[in-house]
Amino acid sequence: MAVIDFRIDKRFSYANGYEFGNVGAYEQIDGTLTFGVIPSLDANKSIVDLDLAPTDRDGKVIFTSDFSIIKPVDPNRGSQGLIVELPNRGRRRVVDTMNRSGAEASGSPDPGDGFLFERGLTVASIGWQWDVYQSDVLMGLNPPSADLSGES
Repeated sequence: MAVIDFRIDKRFSYANGYEFGNVGAYEQIDGTLTFGVIPSLDANKSIVDLDLAPTDRDGKVIFTSDFSIIKPVDPNRGSQGLIVELPNRGRRRVVDTMNRSGAEASGSPDPGDGFLFERGLTVASIGWQWDVYQSDVLMGLNPPSADLSGES
């Protein structure tokens, strides 16, 4: 599965520009990833009904997913480490859990004690569930539709 495109919908100063130790300020980038999957590849043959989904001119099934990245504004001050989160039911929790904020899931996670960010880590969250309510707080996936009519 390859990311073939991305769109940035929002880019803003995270935690009101708070400086996390020597790493400095962070920014949050929210948007949409576009994926392309080739149904005939061996690695993809086990995906149920993928071969029944429409393809583009290159033979790829196209679908999209929400993403959010919280990263140091100055990448040279970061650790180059990345935590990737696939949120359960669309609720981002890794920042709230690791930074011990105790806050509810939100569109911009509470920085809590800053544990991850004082260490220069970047956090990327990618929606992967199709049945998530569309909102600013929850992250989801817009899957392809299989053609079950028997017609091509």
